[in-house]
Amino acid sequence: MFVGIQFTEADGGTISLVHEKWLTPRKKEVWWPPHKQHEVFVKSLRKGETPNEQWSLFKVEKSFFQEDNYQKASLKLKKAEVTSDVATDIEEKLPLKRPRKLNRKLFFTESSDESEANEPPPKKLQLKRVQSGTNRQDATGMKLVPPKDMPVAIPLQNIEDLKSIEEYLALDKNLSALASYCETLGGRDKVAKVNNILRNLLSNRVAAEFSFLGTRQDKRPFANLKLRKVVVNAVLSKCEGDAADIDGLIKVWLKHAPKRAALERKTRTC
Repeated sequence: MFVGIQFTEADGGTISLVHEKWLTPRKKEVWWPPHKQHEVFVKSLRKGETPNEQWSLFKVEKSFFQEDNYQKASLKLKKAEVTSDVATDIEEKLPLKRPRKLNRKLFFTESSDESEANEPPPKKLQLKRVQSGTNRQDATGMKLVPPKDMPVAIPLQNIEDLKSIEEYLALDKNLSALASYCETLGGRDKVAKVNNILRNLLSNRVAAEFSFLGTRQDKRPFANLKLRKVVVNAVLSKCEGDAADIDGLIKVWLKHAPKRAALERKTRTC
């Protein structure tokens, strides 16, 4: 059985497909394999590889669907990523601002929940637990915040704010300071980290004004911004890859910004 889930904001807030065996008994957390190659990850997912001491544990924000067939599950996941239709189907029964407790009737039987509720996670796996809330602390435990001398708050809410931050980033020390803060933003992989950083830098309303190159639909070019360098520097300080990899992930995030912005407007008017 394959399950579509969303990670918490601290871990990037991205949507992913996991095997039901990877979820903890209460379905509030998921074990994530260490595989870096996509093909290896898919093989692990399809066969339902059993978690071991090398896996990491992440919080689950919500579950969207369960599906026995891998191909059907993949299609549902793509639909959720692009249109949020899957999420909307669930949220008609679970209000958008409802607490994070899932309606278990949607995902598994009451009897199975009761039988597993008191079952502790395997002792070996507890060694790899990823503690939520540590992503923005330095080695001394001090909470990290954006540079105090920034002229505007983030995420940026309009183009004027963006112009101000670009002027601020003209100084290398300011660009380095903001990149250092962005390094602390969580994400289980490059995709999640890029998404989380961009979400913290730009509102969807501002992001919708941009494409990476700005060559279509009168979009502004994100590639020309100093913010692009902030994102690239921050991600590559923590993840393997090169600038081209990060640029590709930025393109995808910007591509879907208009739909996210439209969904936000719709939510506010409901």
